[in-house]
This record gives sequence, C-alpha cells and structure tokens, in this order.
Amino acid sequence: MLDRLENDVDLYLLYQSGAEDTQLLQLLNRYAVLSDRVTVKETDIAQNPGILTRFPGDTDKTAQADSVIVSCDATGRYKILDYTDFLTQGYDIESGTFQPEGLSYEKSLTEAIASVAQTDPPTVGVLLGHGELTPDALELLLSFLESNGYDHVTVDLSAEGALTDVALLLIASPQKDFSDTELEEINEFAKEGGSLFITRDYTDPLDSMPNYLSLLRSYGVTPLSGIVVDPGAYHENPLAIVPYMEELDMTQSLISSGMDVLLMPAACAFETPGEPDHSLTTGTVLKTSDQAYLRDLSDGTDSVDQQPGDRSGELSVALYAHRMHANGNISRLFIAGSSGLFTEEYVYQRTYVQQFIIMLMGQ
Repeated sequence: MLDRLENDVDLYLLYQSGAEDTQLLQLLNRYAVLSDRVTVKETDIAQNPGILTRFPGDTDKTAQADSVIVSCDATGRYKILDYTDFLTQGYDIESGTFQPEGLSYEKSLTEAIASVAQTDPPTVGVLLGHGELTPDALELLLSFLESNGYDHVTVDLSAEGALTDVALLLIASPQKDFSDTELEEINEFAKEGGSLFITRDYTDPLDSMPNYLSLLRSYGVTPLSGIVVDPGAYHENPLAIVPYMEELDMTQSLISSGMDVLLMPAACAFETPGEPDHSLTTGTVLKTSDQAYLRDLSDGTDSVDQQPGDRSGELSVALYAHRMHANGNISRLFIAGSSGLFTEEYVYQRTYVQQFIIMLMGQ
C-alpha cells in the first residue's frame, strides 16, 4: 500500500513531558523508511498545544498524549488513533466476555494512512424512500466508513441521476417495495458495476415487497421467515447470536488472526445458496451453529422456544454474491440478516465488526 501513495502523509506522535511510547515511535519510523511520502513528527503537546486545536477530533475521540494523528494536507483529511484502536480483544467462552489480549499497531495505522491519502474517496449511497433505516440510525456505520475513506450521500431514486456518482448502494431494511422504475434503476446501476450492501430484519414485511424480493433472488438470495435462535452460540441471550465465519478467501485473514467474533441481535436467515452458474456465485459468509432453529412467530406463538416443525440446524445469516453481467461488468452484493450487526454501539465495542466491515468493503 505504501508504494501506491499519491499524497504525502504526516504521522504526529503526541507525547507529554518526554514520556514517548518508544515501541510505537519505532514502528512509525519504519513506515517513514518504507515510503518517502510518510513523515514522522514527534510532538510534545505541552510545547505545541496548538496541534490540539488544529486537529480537534470529534465527540468520540480527541487528540491526547500517546495518540497518533495521521494527516494528509493534500486531501485535508486526518484521523486520530489512540490506545483503543490498537487494543486487540479475544472472546472468552467460559465467562462470555471479551478480554484484552494485547496491542497491534500495523493494521490501524495502515488503514488510516490509506484513508486520509485517498484523493477521490468512493461514495456510498444511502437509499431512502421505502422506510429504510435513516442516516441517523446508521450513524455508527456511516461514521466508521467516513473515517476509512468513504463519502456518503442519501439517494432518492425519483431524482434524475441519483446513482451517477455512487459506487455502493446501502439498502438498510426497507419496509416498502420498490416501484418497477426504481427496480430497473437499481438493476442498471448493478449492470454498470455498482455494488449493493443490504440488511434485513425478521420483522420486514417481505410478503408485500415482490420487486425487492426479485432483486434479492436475482443474486441467489432467498430470505427465510422467522427469527434465529441459537442455543449453541449466543451472548447473554439466545436471540443475540454469535455467528461463525465461513472459511473463505475473503474471511481467512480475520479468522487466522482471531478477529472472527461478531454479534447479530434478532437475526434472520436465508436459504443456503446452491451451486454457482456461469454468471452468478453466491455463498454463505456467516452461519449459526448446528443447534440453531428458526422460530416463525407468524404462527401465533409468542414463545421463542422451539416448536414442532421449526426448521433447525445450521443456518446462513449473511451471504455474499457476485454477478457477471452480459457487458462484462461485475456487480457484488452483501446481505446480512440483522441490521443490529452494523447499528448497535455495543456490537462495535465488543466485537470485530469494524474489521469485518473493512474486509467487506475491500471485496
């Protein structure tokens, strides 16, 4: 990545009273050795308090001693990294909690450098007009994407050229169907190589959304009714499942580094994809344990206890697909059976969802 940088990047290591993090400083200096576009600037905030005004941060994170500010003057973007960005955690099965395991600097630093130096960041379009989750509800996801080099805009398909500058369309749990014209516009967007990032929830009224279902099925995605209960892999509540990552090329780095713990509140499931054809490949990304079952509450039974006839066994709760169109373009789709995976603050605090998102966006 460093050899592809198009703009200069400054790495400010903040310290106070001479108490520098020497291990971190050594690592930053290695980045400077590897690229002449990277400059390390050791900064004593007691001697240079103005740097805190120059890089004020936000309500979630501000610069302080032992922070690293990754800044690019050419793009005007910067990112503040602190201890929380470098801390790695592991899930302790016996206690059911996440425990600190150590520090890992390289991943967060490399991502921040790439993010701030990017001249033309890709744009995520947030679809509105069908009862989808609003940008406010998606704030955690959108803020994280922005901090990693993505812009976002809201998309109203009734506006001319609504998808012109969009690279990825985010469709977050719609409650109303697309019109025929809107469906055609999304399909045209996909034919030009646009990608789709979709969430659905078990309460979504799919029976009244034939065009939306048509879009999903065109990528080999068949939603299943009901809520997933997994007595074999959950956190505090069998409805808050801890899914397993399927071993794929795209997930291998997370699995091998122990960053495969996620949490899906109130999840729903999909039919396990069939064999790929010449133009479409669809596969499972996240799945339950083999003790899971699907509780369809539409039968009038309020209990989530397993009932006779409930579908049971391993269930697919997130899928990934890519389609080759006749014009040679490839469009990609990711769909998760829980919007809470990307919207709940405790999921961001306790799991590796941020690393999972970065992995998805890199596909």
